[in-house]
Amino acid sequence: MATKRTYCNPIVPGFAPDPSVVFVDGVFFLVTSSFHVFPGLPIYASTDLEDWRHIGNAINRKEQISLNHASTAVMPLDTGNIMVASAGLFAPTIRYHEGTFYIICTNATHDEDTFALDNFYITTTDIWSGNWTDPIHFSFNGIDPSLYFDDDGRVYVQGCWMMDRLKQPSCTIKQFEIDIATGKALTEAREIWGGFARYDTEGPHIYKRGGYYYLLVAEGGTFEHHLLSIGRSKDIWGPYESCDANPIMTADGKPDEYIQNIGHGELFQDQSGAWWAAVLGVRNENDRPPLGRETFLTAVDWPEDGWPTIQQPTMEFERVLSGPVGGHASLINKAPANVDLVYIRDPECEMYHISGENDLVLGCSASTLSTPTGTSTFVGKRQRSIDASASVSLNISNAFKGKPVEAGLAIYKDAPRHVSLSFNFQSSEVVFNVTTTSKDKTQSTSIPVNTSTTVLGMRLEATAQEYKFLYRENDLGDWNPVGRAQVADLVEREMTGPIFGVFAHAMKDETVGTEVHFKTDSRWSTNYLGIMDPAQLPPWDLPPSVTSRFVDTSPIGLKFHILESFPKDNPSKGPPPLILLLHGFPNLSFDWSAVMPKLAAAGYYAVAPDMRGFGRTHNANLSPISEETIRPLTALRDVVLIVHALGYESIHTLVGHDLGAFVASMCAITRPDMIKSLVLMAHPFKGSPQLPLGTGAAPQLASLFESKREDGGKTIKDDNDIQSSLLKLDPPRKHYKYYNASSEAVDEWTHPTGQPMHKFLRGYFHLKSADYSLNDARPLESWTAQGISVMPHYYVMRADLSMRGNIELDMAQEPAEVRAKLSETPWLTDAELQVYVDEYSRNTFRLSLLWYKVLIDPALSADLLCFAGTKLAIPTKYVSGTHDWGTYQVPGALEAMESGESVRSDCWMGSVIIPGAGHWVNIEKSEETAQEIITLAQSL
Repeated sequence: MATKRTYCNPIVPGFAPDPSVVFVDGVFFLVTSSFHVFPGLPIYASTDLEDWRHIGNAINRKEQISLNHASTAVMPLDTGNIMVASAGLFAPTIRYHEGTFYIICTNATHDEDTFALDNFYITTTDIWSGNWTDPIHFSFNGIDPSLYFDDDGRVYVQGCWMMDRLKQPSCTIKQFEIDIATGKALTEAREIWGGFARYDTEGPHIYKRGGYYYLLVAEGGTFEHHLLSIGRSKDIWGPYESCDANPIMTADGKPDEYIQNIGHGELFQDQSGAWWAAVLGVRNENDRPPLGRETFLTAVDWPEDGWPTIQQPTMEFERVLSGPVGGHASLINKAPANVDLVYIRDPECEMYHISGENDLVLGCSASTLSTPTGTSTFVGKRQRSIDASASVSLNISNAFKGKPVEAGLAIYKDAPRHVSLSFNFQSSEVVFNVTTTSKDKTQSTSIPVNTSTTVLGMRLEATAQEYKFLYRENDLGDWNPVGRAQVADLVEREMTGPIFGVFAHAMKDETVGTEVHFKTDSRWSTNYLGIMDPAQLPPWDLPPSVTSRFVDTSPIGLKFHILESFPKDNPSKGPPPLILLLHGFPNLSFDWSAVMPKLAAAGYYAVAPDMRGFGRTHNANLSPISEETIRPLTALRDVVLIVHALGYESIHTLVGHDLGAFVASMCAITRPDMIKSLVLMAHPFKGSPQLPLGTGAAPQLASLFESKREDGGKTIKDDNDIQSSLLKLDPPRKHYKYYNASSEAVDEWTHPTGQPMHKFLRGYFHLKSADYSLNDARPLESWTAQGISVMPHYYVMRADLSMRGNIELDMAQEPAEVRAKLSETPWLTDAELQVYVDEYSRNTFRLSLLWYKVLIDPALSADLLCFAGTKLAIPTKYVSGTHDWGTYQVPGALEAMESGESVRSDCWMGSVIIPGAGHWVNIEKSEETAQEIITLAQSL
């Protein structure tokens, strides 16, 4: 049976360029370039193309190959840009043949004016063991070698043959036959294709399909002109005809694409025969890729007798699958400990002692992070997410003070580019340094440390725009900022990406080997890609009486981030009544931060969690939250788990806003024994799911089930194909729920982040508030295209625009004086809005938008049919603002509550429409909102 799956990018985030993939026994194995860091050639594995694990490194012994001369060249270009060209291991290809895995690669060395290329391959019969052979070297004047095992037993090497680096075509694709047992060339290297563009033709891979040999290549260089092209021939030696559709993939000339520089990729099949591509790309954050080149997945359509078509890579895409993608092997505990730790070039292993999960002892080296060759004492991990942090504690007790030694925390790209925060044991100072390719952007700052300090905490916080470094003494108190570095100052036309790590440097020969002691945070022991521990993030700025913490409901549930506010005087007779507050979309528990103190002042214990898929709530082991858990019954279970974890067996008042109102309604339907009262906001409850009556009735009773549904004596018209009808309007429109459930919505909601997202969310919050003068909210007569088209564009969108585009369209019509004062919005300051920007930049909108799929696809909430026809049977109240279209967007919903159709009449406590409030009633009018909650709670 066909199924639809959603795939999220990048599949390997942060410093993961030049992917190559092979599928063996139900498992996908992917290898990428590693350049100047050891161990080299990281290998990632997946059984479903969604969850990838770092399982090993093919170059894991210094005896295999030396990286000591993998230096970095800084080359000014005629365009005014700077090329930072790193040597080392790049552009590997992984293949599998008759029980053996092969990785073929280039080791480039650069020492002063000498540049050399060493091509080799290594093998293993057990990829899980990490036991790769020593290299077999072969002669080839170029880079990017690939292997092809033909049906007749012959083996061929294709590669990028270097011709003239100073003019185009600088290279071409040549091929030779090889004795795979010895590395001996059996033929001379012959040119087989110069490519479609004949500009930096690299990264060749051959595939055989339908009687043709297909040759895939990357062209245009690895930056903005990067592309993939393909040719084919009946003979492996050519000639190769170019595909008329070349380039078959590029972002060149497509400035609106968030994923740029795409190219250098691999085509591969899954278990059911479907084709995919893994490609190199970068995330374009304000024209700067903060994590460097990463690996992205996309879908490929390749008919047996035709050319492949590659879908443009996006941050999320859907694909209909006709069968299984991979096998069922478990990848858990397959990787050795610390598999993702990296060192600079060839490390001196005796300088590192790693014990447990958090203890690191480093021996100081004479070389520094700026030393171009050899090694320096540094160990770290690739930065896997744009918004990230790392913290360490350094022992600076008196036994070490006075020695000419420095040690600390750093972001390292290469010798010319790094940022560090260190402690100078000799001068007892915290030192902040920024080293870049531009002298006018270097920094150096030092701050004295109290002589009584024995432990120094160091922390870095990364965003798309900057790296911020902080410290604190004796691991107590607040973090003190000491310096910032702009991401743009460290981004060039580059090959690598940022690494977070710790280092130790001996400033004099006599202190070489001196040991310094670090304790690291929890992420040093995790092997999930792109996941950071939200507990390490700095807390939000909250009112004094509101605090935040995590409530762990694992292994059944999640680790929930909650806000809470207690009454000042807890009654001696027992715990205060619990009021649980559920937020909506695109919201967070932070929505309730102004309401909660007022509830606490009235004697209630107010708790607001980040719901599943939102904010800082996460799996305790930092693994990704599964899409399959974004379901109504799972959300209901989450509420029960939270309540019991807090030590309660009942909720005095459950409050839900927007999406939270849907979840709260269903909680009250399913657990009226646990919930004493209910407040719904901005989303009235039209009723529990309905099942058609009488579809299998006896003929004698059939006529009883043919009546029409009527409300108030008039028939409510419903259009069962509202999307098609909306598209027929002039101009064409689309409903926001269907758009938000689409595959393109995540990309368009999320990217770009930073200031563009801040502008977008500012407009979104403004337009749905009472501050937008055109919010003339009123009941709708029908669920038809004409009937609902009176709603604003944030509900019934222009069909040709994304949600961002619709918001920009309406914001452009707002008076200039209104737009100029948006940052002064009293109910949502710029600093408060930044909380939402930061959280959704870090998490994306991927999981939160999945709720819209649940809302429009009955199959995803089919479990709720168990409660078909059930009415709310606890005291229930509805609250919203006079300018909130959310009250009326589903015709008849509020009327259903008022008439007793969805709420038992004796439980209906009425509706309150607060003047001067829009959709965000709990934020815009927190005082009035709190009072309405309290009124209901006190009435019990």
